[in-house]
Amino acid sequence: MVVIGVDPHKDVLVAVAVDGNGRQLELRDSPARPRGFKNLLSWASRFQRRTWAVEDVRHVAGGFVRFLLAAGEDVVWVPTRMSSDYRRKVRASGKSDPIDALACAREALAEHLPAAVPGTEARSVKMLLDHREDLVGEMVRMRSRLRWHLHDIDPAGGALAEVAAVFFA
Repeated sequence: MVVIGVDPHKDVLVAVAVDGNGRQLELRDSPARPRGFKNLLSWASRFQRRTWAVEDVRHVAGGFVRFLLAAGEDVVWVPTRMSSDYRRKVRASGKSDPIDALACAREALAEHLPAAVPGTEARSVKMLLDHREDLVGEMVRMRSRLRWHLHDIDPAGGALAEVAAVFFA
């Protein structure tokens, strides 16, 4: 069995293949775009039994994981803290993408990690709720800023009270 650890980034995916003992077999990187996804899958096809261990940075790796799941691949999520714990454990100084990808692969061998599952409606609802929270937060920030500007212009609140009443009703 081969585990392919992936350290995802906005522009590049770094993948390290390890055997069942955790020994590094190959290192590969590819653009974090659909063409790069296909290149990594093509490269990985040489390994008969494989599992992908992707660092759990869903806003960056989500498209890649959805691609793998649609292709019928086995994928597990590796919590981000595990790669930093791994660097401390093996005394690897600094942070590098190949070290993080290797950590993902080895942690997937050592731990029972949650399998990635295809997206559901819950994912879409969560994205909409997150967007709504962002919009509400922005509205509150803008209203507070306007209130302070109105107070700065007219501390007594005389002529601008009517304007404020419209915005803060």
